[in-house]
Amino acid sequence: MKHVFYVILMTVFSFLFALITCTVIDNSLIGVDFSTRIMITDSYLTIRFVSFFAGLIPAFIAKKKGRGFYKWWIYGYIICLIAIIHSVVIMKHINTVKNDDVNMYFGIE
Repeated sequence: MKHVFYVILMTVFSFLFALITCTVIDNSLIGVDFSTRIMITDSYLTIRFVSFFAGLIPAFIAKKKGRGFYKWWIYGYIICLIAIIHSVVIMKHINTVKNDDVNMYFGIE
């Protein structure tokens, strides 16, 4: 339940940040045609929206491997493609490796 609260909190802060940034962008485009202003702010919000959910992919992969979910979500939010590749390539965190996995790795039965 604690994780759901944090994900909701991150969602709210992310979209507030995006809306504030869109307001700043919109105010800086005062001399530009209205339809162009709408297109620019909508595309910015779409990119932020997609980035938010795309950042969840490496976060869940890294969480399965024993890494911190929120750190990886931020990493994925900023640079998604690199974070996905990185989360797939990393090994399990040493605390999450079971004794059977360690024994198999070293050839101990």
